[in-house]
Amino acid sequence: MKRNIEYGPQEFSPQDKKTLRREHNGCCAFCGERPNPYRENGRRITIHHKVPKSMGGMGNIENGVPLCKPGCHDFFDALAQENGVTYDEYVEDIKRLRVKDRRTSAA
Repeated sequence: MKRNIEYGPQEFSPQDKKTLRREHNGCCAFCGERPNPYRENGRRITIHHKVPKSMGGMGNIENGVPLCKPGCHDFFDALAQENGVTYDEYVEDIKRLRVKDRRTSAA
């Protein structure tokens, strides 16, 4: 008998988690690592809220990103808790810095 489980508005459904993992080929969206959960380090892919739940982030597929844990997932959790920075804000800052760095090195 299949159970019908109700997920809260801030939780990802199993189908959303599966879709996000598939879209990124089982890799971390930030560092690109494809962890093997059977290795000693125990890394695995988890679905991270781009906008954290503590900042009102919802559990919809647009707010999810697959990240390795421990590693990138823990890094972004700490970044949000300590500085109030979301995943997308951090990624955009990195892109801006890379573009700026390319411009200054070409000059």
